Amino acid sequence: LYRNIKNMLRTGLIPFLLACLIYFFVGNGQGAQAADIDLTKLFSQEYILSAWTLIPAIVLLTMVMLKADIKLTMIASIASAFVTALFLRDLGSIELCKILFSGYQAASPEVGRLMNGGGVLSMIQVCCIISISCTFAGIFELTGMLRRLESGIAYLGAKAGVFLTITLTALATAALSCNQMLAVILTEQLCNKIQPDKIKMAASLENTAIVIAPLIPWSIAGAVPVATIGAPQSCVIAAVFLWMLPVWGILVEKVLRKTYPTFS
Repeated sequence: LYRNIKNMLRTGLIPFLLACLIYFFVGNGQGAQAADIDLTKLFSQEYILSAWTLIPAIVLLTMVMLKADIKLTMIASIASAFVTALFLRDLGSIELCKILFSGYQAASPEVGRLMNGGGVLSMIQVCCIISISCTFAGIFELTGMLRRLESGIAYLGAKAGVFLTITLTALATAALSCNQMLAVILTEQLCNKIQPDKIKMAASLENTAIVIAPLIPWSIAGAVPVATIGAPQSCVIAAVFLWMLPVWGILVEKVLRKTYPTFS
């Protein structure tokens, strides 16, 4: 896990900085058209904006840096958030338990559009989607339905490059499955022959299937957030970091393959 986080930081740093630069210049070019929203005033309608609310984040980051077990880290962060909310908000333990299971509902409609939701119950649908996706992946593997496709992908990987092939596969699986989880599982299943290194495969999936799925307008990962905020589907163009990650990965691979012909 922690080695994977380091890989994400390493492969995502340049795209992140480029995205920040693009937002900076585009934002400055908007002039008077830029929205003027006082977030402090908006959130103060619902929350007590105190330094004490940083405790759960500090606990989380501290335990991550200490490389504690991920389950213990999550439990500690949730417990500290529960205690912090108990003392800072005028809410009882029963009310907080309800929020933990059924999610948060803000009294302010403006805050609610950003913060409503969450809770254990909201994860049931996600768990079902993951279970069904894994079932499909198992069916494809045991029946051998994808073997001919795997051969074609292996040929493309040798000619065009491993990362480019994984990117194209992720784009196809995300577009056809309309589901981020299934796109990840199928991309790994189809490309594990051309990228047998699990550490490199994890980084490649994070920089392709994970970020490409929200860019597909009809994918759940893209359609639901866009519909929630009432934005046009063309807004995915502004998700610079999402499309910058695979583009940067392809450019790096092309340069390395040109410099080192044996690179894979």
